[in-house]
Amino acid sequence: MNGSNLEYLNARVTLFKSRMMGPETIERLISESQPEYDLLTHIEGIDEFMAGNAASSASLEQALTTRLMGEVQILMRAMNGASRRFMRSVVHWFELANLKALIRGKLSGMSDAAIREHLVDTSPFSTLPIDQLLRADDPAEMLRLLEGSPYGDIAVQARRIYEEKRDPFSLEATMDRRYFVGLHHRANEVERGEQTALTQLVGCLIDRFNLLWLLRYRFAYGISAAETFYLLIPLGHFLSSTALAELARLGSMAEVLEALPPDLKPVFAGAATLTEVENRMEQRTRDTMNQALGRYRFGMARAFAYVILRDMELRQLLAVIKGRRLGFDPELMELAVSTGLH
Repeated sequence: MNGSNLEYLNARVTLFKSRMMGPETIERLISESQPEYDLLTHIEGIDEFMAGNAASSASLEQALTTRLMGEVQILMRAMNGASRRFMRSVVHWFELANLKALIRGKLSGMSDAAIREHLVDTSPFSTLPIDQLLRADDPAEMLRLLEGSPYGDIAVQARRIYEEKRDPFSLEATMDRRYFVGLHHRANEVERGEQTALTQLVGCLIDRFNLLWLLRYRFAYGISAAETFYLLIPLGHFLSSTALAELARLGSMAEVLEALPPDLKPVFAGAATLTEVENRMEQRTRDTMNQALGRYRFGMARAFAYVILRDMELRQLLAVIKGRRLGFDPELMELAVSTGLH
């Protein structure tokens, strides 16, 4: 990335960061009896949604997604080559959610119209052939249709697992794992000066998913240590492949938290439930990404950190607004916004 592009990218990230709501605004939206949504968030249609005039929460989620996709598109104007491919891979996470919704809908016998209601338009980055996928007979055929697409590696691995096990859980876990392996690979392809900072941030995000998946798979779903380890991503920052194998063999959540590496262990001191672990990991992810925005001079690391933070914030906003529409009390809304990654 040349000097002018780096300057443009960093300026845009700084501008976008200045427009974020921040935790104080989220708190106001939760606690105030009559918050002014349009004034605080600048997102058209929130007042109408709260008044019950909008069709559904899906329209609001689409508005938030469209806003994020537009910001990513602007950031990508300064990128080329490997940097641009990496950011496209980041956006693929949102399309992967659509693919999962398609597969779940097909497995549950939903109509095409009902399935479409669960999809979010990721334009201008949409690549999934939605109409073809809806015409497919089963998930295996869906995945076969994607083998020549940007999701080819994910599709090949996921189809093999599905045909072997016919298990939707293993299918989705495999898709998630292959996605993050690919994202880490893309981070290693960017310019050498950007690689260290970017791969560390990707690794920290992978740590977040790995720890929560490990605890959930082993102690909520009762999956064996060997299969749990197979479903994890062997590319974390603090949680290496060796560390994950050792943690997966332990017999309780308390033992796992006690055996975490020194950089992670203090974060979870005294945590007694999976929800508490998840909340603390979310906060650690926010802190890491916020630190990157202030510390790094590298454009790609700052851009990636911003996109993750922005996605978390918009999901918090969606949870608050849906909670208010449903009449949730502030305590329940606080719980709803405590987890910001999907």
